[in-house]
Amino acid sequence: MFVEDVIGVVSGGGPRAGRVAWGTLGAVPRAPRAAAVATESFSVRASAARWREWVTPVVDVVAVGVLALAFGAVSSPEVAVAAVAFCLALLLTGSFAPRAQRQASGELIRVGVAWLMAASVLAVQASLTEAPHGLDGGLAVLLAAGTAVVFSRTATRLGRRLAVHRGHGVEKVVVVGDFERATRVAASVERAANGTAHVVSLVCPAGNASLPDSVGSAAVVSGGLDATVLTTLYTRAGRVVVADGGTLTGEDFSELAWQLGHSAAGVRVDLATGLDGVGRGRMRLVPNPCTALVAVTTPAAANPWRTGAKRLLDLALALPALVLLAPAMLALAGLVRLDSAGPVFFKQRRVGRNGAPFTMYKFRTMRPDAEAQLKQLAGQNEAAGPLFKLSHDPRITRAGRLLRRTSLDELPQLLNVVRGHMSLVGPRPALPDEVARYDELAIKRLRVKPGLTGPWQVGGRSELGWDEGLRLDLGYVENWSIPGDVSLLVKTVKAVVSRRGAY
Repeated sequence: MFVEDVIGVVSGGGPRAGRVAWGTLGAVPRAPRAAAVATESFSVRASAARWREWVTPVVDVVAVGVLALAFGAVSSPEVAVAAVAFCLALLLTGSFAPRAQRQASGELIRVGVAWLMAASVLAVQASLTEAPHGLDGGLAVLLAAGTAVVFSRTATRLGRRLAVHRGHGVEKVVVVGDFERATRVAASVERAANGTAHVVSLVCPAGNASLPDSVGSAAVVSGGLDATVLTTLYTRAGRVVVADGGTLTGEDFSELAWQLGHSAAGVRVDLATGLDGVGRGRMRLVPNPCTALVAVTTPAAANPWRTGAKRLLDLALALPALVLLAPAMLALAGLVRLDSAGPVFFKQRRVGRNGAPFTMYKFRTMRPDAEAQLKQLAGQNEAAGPLFKLSHDPRITRAGRLLRRTSLDELPQLLNVVRGHMSLVGPRPALPDEVARYDELAIKRLRVKPGLTGPWQVGGRSELGWDEGLRLDLGYVENWSIPGDVSLLVKTVKAVVSRRGAY
């Protein structure tokens, strides 16, 4: 009863409850140890957090098949071709892959591409058979199937969010590595999971001195490969993340993946590369017979073709927006003028790309003497770092409070975008006084143009601390892309409507 003995050790009482004396288990060979887990039928199921990964393909295929039969697939080859082509296109675009299901925007984009691919196949088939009238049934089933897939994926996503909100379906994670590194990786895992994953344990090398009993709600366990396997099975974790720090060798990592992958739990094992801040799209594995290599591509900011494409996107969106929003901006200008004395626009020197200064425009939301009162309010600053934030700033006018909560005060910055001082998406425009206090890390924010919106806008705006906001900005500087910019613009609409962090 090896596993039951281990559980007794793990859950035993005493001042060091939760810490396992793994050294006493070192004499047990690895193979018998794995066999013991199997023969005891240790019923560990995979985390419920991953249920959507296998439910989604089944629901999609069943929905498309039922609709195809309803539209007469048996008697209409066009309908059958459309249904089969759509399912294959979903497979080819990676829509069934777990990675594609993590972000709603990316998931729906893949579904849209798959639909276009299927429609193209249908058009080719109709032209080859010289039966254009057959397109009607095929397009009908494609429209119905596309709508059904979008609806089902949205419903399952909302269902998962509701389950997570109620405390169900949260994936348990075990992080392995040197204590300091494991702690950082654990925080990153939970932050990225946005409530869908919870770190239940840290497994650190026995050589780490004075390890605490726990970090937050995560128990700290001392040990290596054996400790990792047993802790994972005991906590019923669905995933193990191996951080750097020398806890496991390459051989141990392979053994860990083998044991957990072949257990009843079907646990997934991830390896933290240590390349913090480098986006997944910039990394690729390089074949090497001796060791695993990861190639990192050049950041987009250093690529003139990609920066040129970003500029074209800015102009293509900002110029029409200025024309369409001109009446609304005139009305807002009148509101600012009627509410308080002073100019309609607020002009302020900001620091742009590579430290170049420029004049930024906004609708005035404060009293005309706001800058003069700043020194008097410095002691009430609620922000860390070089920022100044005050949730109930007495300098803000009545109209200004409305404009800030709706982010409408930012609309004049479309002029800055057209003139090339700013981009639609980028880090927050910094003041010269703030830049003067930047360290070597923060100065990297200036490698790209500041943006009208950006990761800070989507991530919580004024609710974010300096360190968190800087992390988001630097992540954008290193990894921005045109599809990413479009995604941030879409998410900005949701952030503005929710008014989260706006004051």
